[in-house]
Amino acid sequence: MCGSEGTLVDLKTNHFQVTCPQWIAYKYNVDYKPDIDDTNLRSQLLFQHEPILGNCHIFDGNSLLLSRRLHNRVELVSRTLSRSIVKITLHFSKELQPTHPDCVRYYNILFRRLEVLPGYITSILPYENSLTLCADLSHKLLRMETAYDLIMKIFESNVRNFKEKVEKELVGLIVFTRLHHRYNNKTYRVDAVSWDQTPRDTFIKTDGSQITYVDYYWQKYNKHVTDLSQPLLVSQGRWKKGQRLMPRSPIRLVPELCYLTAQVSPFCVLGLFALRLLRYEVNDNPSSYITTLQRCVTRYTQMVVCLLPDDGKNRYDEIKKYLCVQCPTPSQCVVAHTLGKPWSLLTVAAKIAQQMNCKMGGALWKVETGLEKTMFVGIDCFHDIVNRRKSIAGFVASTDEELTKWYSHCIFQEPGEELVDGLKNCLKGALSSWFRNVPHAPQSIVVYRDGVGDGQLQALLDHEVPQLVSYLDAQSTHSIKLTFIVVKKRINTRFFVSNTDGLGNPYPGTVIDMVLTREQWYDFYIVSQSSRTGTVTPTHYNVIYDTICLDPDTVQRLTYKLCHMYYNLPGIIRVPAPCHYAHKLAYLVGQNIHQEPDKSLSDSLYYL
Repeated sequence: MCGSEGTLVDLKTNHFQVTCPQWIAYKYNVDYKPDIDDTNLRSQLLFQHEPILGNCHIFDGNSLLLSRRLHNRVELVSRTLSRSIVKITLHFSKELQPTHPDCVRYYNILFRRLEVLPGYITSILPYENSLTLCADLSHKLLRMETAYDLIMKIFESNVRNFKEKVEKELVGLIVFTRLHHRYNNKTYRVDAVSWDQTPRDTFIKTDGSQITYVDYYWQKYNKHVTDLSQPLLVSQGRWKKGQRLMPRSPIRLVPELCYLTAQVSPFCVLGLFALRLLRYEVNDNPSSYITTLQRCVTRYTQMVVCLLPDDGKNRYDEIKKYLCVQCPTPSQCVVAHTLGKPWSLLTVAAKIAQQMNCKMGGALWKVETGLEKTMFVGIDCFHDIVNRRKSIAGFVASTDEELTKWYSHCIFQEPGEELVDGLKNCLKGALSSWFRNVPHAPQSIVVYRDGVGDGQLQALLDHEVPQLVSYLDAQSTHSIKLTFIVVKKRINTRFFVSNTDGLGNPYPGTVIDMVLTREQWYDFYIVSQSSRTGTVTPTHYNVIYDTICLDPDTVQRLTYKLCHMYYNLPGIIRVPAPCHYAHKLAYLVGQNIHQEPDKSLSDSLYYL
């Protein structure tokens, strides 16, 4: 669906048309007895029979795509390096035409293995007119320092609690295993340091044999480990689709071979703002802050401002946890060095004052959305992939017609779970808050759902949308319509406009709703921001449910306007404000306080 308003512009993009050969592919499901978990080993065992399968094939670990048909059932026998027997059975599944959705998935697998060009991310997707290949630059900044260099630097500084200091510096970092001169080396997140293991220890390879880490790196990568007493790093790896609740085998890494990726005063004053300003001095110990807060914050306190000596996470977490859970009071933490530059002090002070104003219920500006009696909702999830704590779903809703008051609620879910339960209670709380501010019910609710990929759209329609619809249907006294829009920020699509210097970024407010949209979707892109350096990244929107019946011009204009309503930035952000508020809420709860905030804060923007 295309809009009709605005001025037409000619754009170029980083998508290239793909022409598919008109041949039929044959899909087979592959079973192993005994079962094999390692995908690489599964592939090695299967292609011991390449004379039978042929040279043209794509294997994803579970199913095999062939250019010629075999029997409906094919039984094969393979051997591991330890001479163990593995039986492999191929079951014919179906014939696939070149445009079949399954074929698109296999095309992407093939391109990832072809490694078209170093430094590029590629993906193939079907759009309105044809399949296209999207190619985008991908870079990661590396430090020349290894994890081993960092460990030795700390060791040579003769600090107390050496091991604790190393863990504090390394855990949570991303390391890059630069083992050979290819460009697809892997990155890992450091989850722990194993002090009782060294490169002399052995591990079991996928073929069942044992080998030391020293010998493994020498034999496979021709890398010599020099310090045989260094500890090993532990990475839990990434969740696999459909296996989030299954235990994962941790990966051990040698610090010497892990490159670090770039990571781009004992005196404090505590200010309590109520009807008058009170100041309290504390020392650098986090417990000193909490003790002072316990002594000084009362039910009449409207705002707490903490001036911090640095951005230490533990101190910040303890303050936020106390003021969000145990003694619910809006708070503002300020790192001292941000106030140390006289030439920018006035600007910084103004921004801090604006933030405090928002947290106490004030409004900085408003935008006419063009929709009357409408509530706007943002939903996003935070996943703690370092500590594997519970995932947090943030729900934020506007509770007045001018979008100056907001209700918030968070939901704790199983680690890695993206689909949200409990939306009925969230919507119930939002409507209750709405009725405290507005005498009449909203006529419609527009939901912006962030954080999900294209493969989860049907799951949203089956799981999240029905929760909202069923609650609204139960409100017999009100007839409230619903629109549900999925927001996708992490995309590789880029757009360019021709100018006198060659190619430049499109102007903010540029909408793309044709050619690179999907025929079966109601989707569009918006370039909401400007960028003087580099390429600007558009945001992809997909209307998956709509009983308000918003026409394309209305939903596009509305979405762009909402990108101006984020109070923490006097400009335009990449996503509608409700989305970003939900992200800020989920991040604060999941990263800092790890508990449900007190309900008395739910009608304020305390999480900014």
